[in-house]
Amino acid sequence: MTAEGNSVRGGVLAAQLATVAVAIGMAVAAPPASGRMLLVPVTDAAARQLVPLLVAHGGSIVAAGPIAGSLVVDGDRAHLLAPAARAAILMFRTPDQGCGGGAATR
Repeated sequence: MTAEGNSVRGGVLAAQLATVAVAIGMAVAAPPASGRMLLVPVTDAAARQLVPLLVAHGGSIVAAGPIAGSLVVDGDRAHLLAPAARAAILMFRTPDQGCGGGAATR
């Protein structure tokens, strides 16, 4: 095999590995269908829209999140995902430990 063939093969393998890594990362970090999730605004405008968007789509605040401006919320992914994406707000799975897990009972 030529050096050029090895280079192409290596590039294809790297792309496949990157695709698998992204898919695994998305599965691990994807918010649940319903329940607690972390909302992280990406811009100042998104931060201003976060609470009104949450309330308008049936969510409720549980606690402040671990990232400045973020919130741990309770809601339905189906109702929040598209509006959050349009507003530059990222949604993540929230583990019970460390991300407002016991904040509601304090």
